[in-house]
Amino acid sequence: MSSENPQQYSVVKENGERVVPATRRPDGTWRKERRVKDGYTPQDEQPLFQTKAIMARQGVPLCPGLDDAEVVARTKAVKKPKEQKLAQLKEKPASVSKTSEKSIPKDLPQATTSQETAEEDPQAMLVKDMRKLKKKIRECDLLVDKHKNGDTLTTQEEEKLSKLTLWNEELHCLEAGLSGLNLK
Repeated sequence: MSSENPQQYSVVKENGERVVPATRRPDGTWRKERRVKDGYTPQDEQPLFQTKAIMARQGVPLCPGLDDAEVVARTKAVKKPKEQKLAQLKEKPASVSKTSEKSIPKDLPQATTSQETAEEDPQAMLVKDMRKLKKKIRECDLLVDKHKNGDTLTTQEEEKLSKLTLWNEELHCLEAGLSGLNLK
């Protein structure tokens, strides 16, 4: 009933008051009559609240100087399918690398990946592996001291200690290989 105009169903009483008369429900009970004030608009028919910013934007065109139809046509023309965008992205890295080479000074050292260093400099790889082994051996030495002090070791720490002799042998082999590379 709120979406319908209340003045259609309202009745003016003798005292000038406007009311919606009492009606009978299908189950036999009666609805009370309801008073309707002058100028009343049902909640459903009231316009939505708009802020000042929204009201100000309503009169502004999408793109000043162009018709709205032309703006919509241009935006539709700009949108591309995913395949075209992917093709453009594949082409961009080649053009980006050309511009980035120009902007980087030649005297700066170039960053290399781990694969490049392994292929180009076996000596650097040996030094790196030796550093890793020395760290493991240092950690094992700390575990030996911990065990001598009477502390209990976890199963992981005991496994690490069992590998100590293997790591020492591997370190000696790497040192021999490094000295062989230095002689050449």
